[in-house]
Amino acid sequence: MSATRVRGRPLSFDRGAALDRVLPIFWRKGFASASLDELAAAAGLNRPNLAAAFGDKRGLYLATLDRFMSKFVHEAARILDQPGTLRNCLDQFFDFAVTVYTGDELGCFVFGTAPAASGDDLEIQIALASGLETARSILQRKLSNAAGVDLSPGADAEGLAILLTGVLLTLALYSRAGFTPKDLFKMHRRACDTILTPTSNDR
Repeated sequence: MSATRVRGRPLSFDRGAALDRVLPIFWRKGFASASLDELAAAAGLNRPNLAAAFGDKRGLYLATLDRFMSKFVHEAARILDQPGTLRNCLDQFFDFAVTVYTGDELGCFVFGTAPAASGDDLEIQIALASGLETARSILQRKLSNAAGVDLSPGADAEGLAILLTGVLLTLALYSRAGFTPKDLFKMHRRACDTILTPTSNDR
């Protein structure tokens, strides 16, 4: 008697690898324009198995957003938490962001695709807001730790973090517009000069 095969995901299904393979499609085309057929093909699943694994296209997109943000935040936090001056850590943080944004000249996956998809979708709005708040939070933590060292004791860490999160968004937009890594490296250094100099402990 032969074994009955249970329909569903393939035994070799790797959720993380599947998300990594669909990421470039969502990144290049956005949520609305990516077709289920091409997403399923990239994931290595047929459409029924894709639905079994992620629900619908929206569920797949949200899972892809979450994976991208988790990996980006993990590396960004590692950079900001390492020993060194505030300015050196910020330069490395923004250099990392520029490298990600310009890898395929597509800008930031989250800031480049989620705003257009979030119009009337509360879950995507929440995911986008979470990305922004997480970026602000890890920057604010670094700035708070630098108060009295690289920054004056009374520096507004939260306000500075909001401004630096704005720099992150600006870099994402400029990278999508075709500006080169060299342009963007220069841009974030100028921005940090302007934002941090008035509160620096060296002035």
